[in-house]
Amino acid sequence: MHARRVATLAAAVALAAPPALAAPTLWERARDPQTARAERALRRLERIFDGVVQAEGDLQMMQDFRLGTLAIAEMSGAHAFTHPRLRLLLARVLIEADIGREAQAAELARAVLDRLAPGEVWLEAEARVVLAAAAKEPDAALREIARALPLAWHPGTRSALLRRRADARMARGEVLASASDYRAALPTSGFAAESALARFGLAVALERSGNLPAALEELRLARLVAPRVHGAELGVLSLPGVFAFRPWDAHYAIALAELSAIDGAADASAAALTCEKAMAGFQEYLGAAPPSDPWIPAARVHLEAIKPTCREMRERAPRDEDESEE
Repeated sequence: MHARRVATLAAAVALAAPPALAAPTLWERARDPQTARAERALRRLERIFDGVVQAEGDLQMMQDFRLGTLAIAEMSGAHAFTHPRLRLLLARVLIEADIGREAQAAELARAVLDRLAPGEVWLEAEARVVLAAAAKEPDAALREIARALPLAWHPGTRSALLRRRADARMARGEVLASASDYRAALPTSGFAAESALARFGLAVALERSGNLPAALEELRLARLVAPRVHGAELGVLSLPGVFAFRPWDAHYAIALAELSAIDGAADASAAALTCEKAMAGFQEYLGAAPPSDPWIPAARVHLEAIKPTCREMRERAPRDEDESEE
């Protein structure tokens, strides 16, 4: 799920809050000391992880709370407990932290699936497995999503699943189906970063399907709602987990976004800078994409097409600056 961020999925991937499981009774805790220890560990980790929700909008702080939760979990030996809610919390943190431990998250969630009948808690475990699978293999992700999506009722969960399915379909070259899933994810995206990422993905899919005007409009809307990350307007595209199977598509999306902003630049100097950023985005895409990538020719066409515009803007920029000084 690596590239630049996430998800997370930021950005970024928001899922339903864990449904409540019946708390062990006093007698159950007395008979099983491990259950009592697991409950204490769960409460401690939940208090720390609450900071992720409270820091909504501050992506760096959200990540700090995720990593802090993991650190405390490992120091307290929480991974050894079999408590379902504790396993799901750990799986969630591992996925959202996006530190390359998706396989461990899937293992934790699968252990819950094996113990529970299908229901809300089962679905939450399945959703964790889906998101972990989405970092590995498109076909595996599609199989998991096909099982989970019909049962998903929470808007955040459905949005996360639809965006992952869109990522998987783009990796398989199913551009129109990918665009459809990105579009379906939009109405249920509750956070600005999620909405922006869905729109950026939709824009790339639309451009690749031959509808550049619609793609440019989606890019405009994405930039309106995207939170600034590390001080950058398009920084949300640098988060780990964006474009799960094709992380180099983040460069393509940045290049298209800058390309769409050239005409609206305040002056020739700003247009020249924006043009240079668009060129850099396409060059980074070409440098990162494997030779077999089917959209390399399109990136090269875009790159060659904007070179004259960039040259013209650079030539005009000094004259504009001289006139403003007069």
